[in-house]
Amino acid sequence: MSKRSDTLILDLETSDLAGNRGHILCAAAKWWKSDKVMSWRLDDVPGYGTTPKSWRNDGPIVRELVKLATSAKAVVAYYGGYGKFDIPFLNTRAVGAGITPLPQLSIVDPYTTARGKLRLARNGLDSVSTLLKCKHKKYHLPWEDWHNAKFGDSAAMSKLVKYCKNDVICLEEVYEKLLPLMNSHPYAADPSTVNPDHRHRQCPACGSTRTMSKGKRATKTFIVMRRECKDCGHNFQSGKKKAG
Repeated sequence: MSKRSDTLILDLETSDLAGNRGHILCAAAKWWKSDKVMSWRLDDVPGYGTTPKSWRNDGPIVRELVKLATSAKAVVAYYGGYGKFDIPFLNTRAVGAGITPLPQLSIVDPYTTARGKLRLARNGLDSVSTLLKCKHKKYHLPWEDWHNAKFGDSAAMSKLVKYCKNDVICLEEVYEKLLPLMNSHPYAADPSTVNPDHRHRQCPACGSTRTMSKGKRATKTFIVMRRECKDCGHNFQSGKKKAG
């Protein structure tokens, strides 16, 4: 495995599903394989609760999240990619606050993999984590706690932060277990750790060179070489050549 992962696992908890009506209540993130889960909560923002606008002033949180996500080679967010929730919501809050929005990100959305590669009654994180027998499963938080956190209840906010951090840990496990089903993954490895002659063996997800051939597949014009990572299980394309 690579010594350091540049893949970020991210989750937001918000007061509304629309970024121009709601705001971020709390957020959590972790670097893949790291033990540390970072978190942010609205009631930690200086001046919170002192003026009407301060109750929804998530600008400092947005700035930190934009900076963090921008530094990642890949961001994992469940139903969080473009046209979905987390990243568009974060961009909306940034633009509305006059903060430079996120640049184009390489997003890994396990929801897309679950929906396209599996056949479940529901494709939510709770259903997928249950199917995969994850140690950390998404759990239900009563609406009353969400409502109270929205209106400044510190104890309710603490419950929401704990819920958000658990979602990130659960998402990391789901991401790892779905890696074998992902056909493509942003190149989040460190190429400087590998001999250039062995670059084709390097797993783009985790950076390991402990990979093995999984044969070939044919397209209309190319023969595509496949490999599987022995460390994280990701299947990837290692090269292609013109057919015939």
